[in-house]
Amino acid sequence: MNTKHHIEQEIKLTAPDQATLEQIMDSDLVRNALHHDSTATAPKTFAAIYYDTPAWHLRELRWSLRTRYEGDRHVSTLKRNSKFVDGFSSCEEIEQAVDKSFECVTDIPPGKIADSIRALFPRPTPLLPRVQVDMQRRKHIILIGNTSLELVTDSGFIKANGKQFNLFEL
Repeated sequence: MNTKHHIEQEIKLTAPDQATLEQIMDSDLVRNALHHDSTATAPKTFAAIYYDTPAWHLRELRWSLRTRYEGDRHVSTLKRNSKFVDGFSSCEEIEQAVDKSFECVTDIPPGKIADSIRALFPRPTPLLPRVQVDMQRRKHIILIGNTSLELVTDSGFIKANGKQFNLFEL
């Protein structure tokens, strides 16, 4: 996988439970959208680890560094320059394939992510796994004219600071 560098725009909605998420997906609004030219992918399971420095420097900058594990595929993503305007989230996103986890900024393989992080931390700086996410994802691609939309549901849990929370997102 080559490095991807793009702007991600999304709206995330959180449901209180799996049943509510399924009701939303079965609603007339969603069903009508899926009547357009759409395709569905098979459900996928993934885990993700979010890293930060011991002093939480990335969080202070509103940056996030994560590695997502989907079977044999490992992809790290740096999200930065996050904005939230009128219910829309937008951020710069850099992705690249990796083959191991990080314990230090020097462990990040060469590329745009390493260049960005090392510009902040020129000396070896520890990276700690701060948050773990385990999800099952279902994705529908909806084509309306020349516009392509992803309608994604995620069901699973998030672990941090010795606590675990269920998470249901659309």
